[in-house]
Amino acid sequence: MARTIAALNLMALIGAAGSVLEDSQRNRRRAISAQEKAEDAFTMADDWMNSADRLRLIDPKVRDYLAGLSYPTQASSDEPSAFATTPSVIARPFMTEESAIAPTSYPPKVNLYDAYGRFVHPSEAATGENFLHGLVQNYAELRAADLGATFEGVPNQAKLEHVFRHNRGLMDALVDLEAAGITLAEAKEAWLRFYGIGTRGSQVLWRLMEDTPTITATGVFTTFILPANYLAVGDTAILYFSPRLPAGSINSNFTPKVQLTDAAGQEIWRPYGPLNPNSLGLANESSVDVKVRITRRADDSSGGNRFAVAGSLVCGSDSVMGGMGSGGLTVVAFDHGIDQTIALTGVLSAVMSVKITEGKFIRET
Repeated sequence: MARTIAALNLMALIGAAGSVLEDSQRNRRRAISAQEKAEDAFTMADDWMNSADRLRLIDPKVRDYLAGLSYPTQASSDEPSAFATTPSVIARPFMTEESAIAPTSYPPKVNLYDAYGRFVHPSEAATGENFLHGLVQNYAELRAADLGATFEGVPNQAKLEHVFRHNRGLMDALVDLEAAGITLAEAKEAWLRFYGIGTRGSQVLWRLMEDTPTITATGVFTTFILPANYLAVGDTAILYFSPRLPAGSINSNFTPKVQLTDAAGQEIWRPYGPLNPNSLGLANESSVDVKVRITRRADDSSGGNRFAVAGSLVCGSDSVMGGMGSGGLTVVAFDHGIDQTIALTGVLSAVMSVKITEGKFIRET
């Protein structure tokens, strides 16, 4: 019996020792595994810190673009923030010309970020040139424009050449326009002409809304402004106006003119001869019709602007053909790089009351 108890005790001791040994081995394996994981974690952290992906992501140019994509947020303070400061009521920002033409550089100007990647000055996020570019990628019209600029199927080389040349041609044209300048209204009008919107694609620059003052001696009826560079080479503008003459009891020669600035300015057009109510036998006041065509010619060798001019003066069935310039020249020259005042004038040989009752200046397209 005593031997049996001793044997059982020995077996218990051996079992306990084995359990302790297994626990020790298990704990050792766990320690090794934990150490390996820690080493792996350190390795992964080190890999990430030196990762090219991470280095690209923390480039301020990339951060600015991504910050624009994530706009807007509810951030409202000027403390360091992950987001740009925005109003409490969020509205889609309206892009203005001032934002588009802010001075640029290469590489682009960037925002300042703290060690946590937050804006140092969140309310000044648009300082980074890529910020607004990223922001507008959220706008539906840009998506529509990008999708609309694609072909059905993979484009061949010829299509790609045409796409490139189309866009490069536009950029070259804008370079040519830089010296002369173009207003937003002129750019809009050019697109309207491109689509043929208006009276057969024409544009009315000036129209007479009421009768001009009456003149009784040589003088100016009215004036309007011909904007600088309004006529491209090959463009034609037509000037219509209708002087109203008194009845034929008045014996006075009347010569309408188109001049620059005033009655003493350069002549753009005049008829070869005058009209006289008395010789015409006008029983009542009558309107006569003047039509003058002005076509922009190619500049001369010195870069001077030239214009071909033709016109007529019609009263009833009689017509007086128009001359231009002081010598009846077919081409006149004046500076079209600046605004010019166009004056409708009249020359009278004796006192006579004349006014213009209709007038319009139209550019053909």
